[in-house]
Formats: sequence, C-alpha cells, structure tokens
Amino acid sequence: MRRVSSLALALVASVSVASVASAAVFVTTSPGPDPGPAAGETQIITFDDGSAPQGVEINGNGGIVQAGYTAPLGDTTPFLVTPLTGDSGSVELKFADFLGGRDVRSFSFYWGSIDRFNTVQLFDRSANQIVVLSGDTLLGALATGSSTDPSANRRVYFTLTGTSQNLGSLRLTSTAPAFEADTFSFAAVPEPGLWAMMIAGFGLLGAALRVRRRAAAKVLGSSFS
Repeated sequence: MRRVSSLALALVASVSVASVASAAVFVTTSPGPDPGPAAGETQIITFDDGSAPQGVEINGNGGIVQAGYTAPLGDTTPFLVTPLTGDSGSVELKFADFLGGRDVRSFSFYWGSIDRFNTVQLFDRSANQIVVLSGDTLLGALATGSSTDPSANRRVYFTLTGTSQNLGSLRLTSTAPAFEADTFSFAAVPEPGLWAMMIAGFGLLGAALRVRRRAAAKVLGSSFS
C-alpha cells in the first residue's frame, strides 16, 4: 500500500476544522484513486474479509458491502456504507479498543463519492464530540457525489493536537444515499516509556557520532609531522 509523503500533503488544500487553546484538528485531502495512508499511519482498519477486525465495533444504519452500492473510485474491496436502508442514516465506527486506548496524532480514511450532505463527526473516548466536518465544508462545489471524478473521491487526512488526540470513534452520516468509506488508518501517540527510550537512543547515537568524529580527527592528525 502506497504511503503519502509530507510533500504530497503540502501540495493539497488544508482546512482547520477546530482550533481552541487546548486542541486543534487540521484536515488535508488527496484525490482518488486512494493514495493510501500517510507516513506513520500503520494501524489500519480494512473490511477486506467482509467484516470489521477485532477491537472495532460498527453500530447504526450502515454496514460493510461490496455489490449493490457505488464503490469509491478505484476501490475493489468491501467498504463501509450508510444508510443501508431508507434515505438517510448514520453509522458509528468505534476503534478505541483496536488502538489499545492510545491517543491518536493523525488518522485518515478514503471517502468515496463525497456529497455536500455527508458529515463526519469525531468523538473522544468518553463520547464527547470533538468536531464535525461536512462534505460541503471540505470541498464546496466539488462535493458532487460523483463516483468517477477524482475530485469527489478523496483520502482525507486529519492531524490532531492537544485534547483532540483522545480519539475513540467516528460517526458517518448521510441525509440521502449514500456515504461510502474504506481503509481507516491511524498513527498512535507513542507511550511515555517509548518516548524515553527514543530520546535515550538519540542521545547514545549522538555520543557515538561525537566519539567517531574525534577518532577520525586523531587519525588524520597523525599523518602530519
């Protein structure tokens, strides 16, 4: 699966959908077919076997489908859709257990045939809403609902800071058929112990490089009399 480089993300439009003193959520997009998760987003939810992976819970008027619905551009595997019945509905994807209750510094998913009336809500692990994003806010006139136009089929990347990193679930809502999504990916915040190990490792690496530089200088100096 291809990863999106930081340069590629810098070349697409971005929007801040929430910004307060203690938290912010920034959004960037890349048009389809799905370019894949961002670098570092290694914890990935797919529905390739027709079901959700262990630790992921799906509730509401939605489900995993392949036939009978318009797939996101280029997507040939099962995907999540809402509503399954009727003209409107929502589906909630709970993944806190999948991530082991860890905070999230970034995540993304492939959003197919984006309509203005589609919305995504982010909730923390206590079910408090962090932010809501509509297709209209994200793309405006480009949110045409087309399944063949790359501009209306995009991987959407969320960068989280502060208290917004306490991410636990998403709710996808559509007031008309339909909302299609696939391949949710996450970059969890390292555990404090891992941070300490990384910092210690960088310190040891720096010390080793300094020793090597001094040794090289001595060798070079010995060739002169």
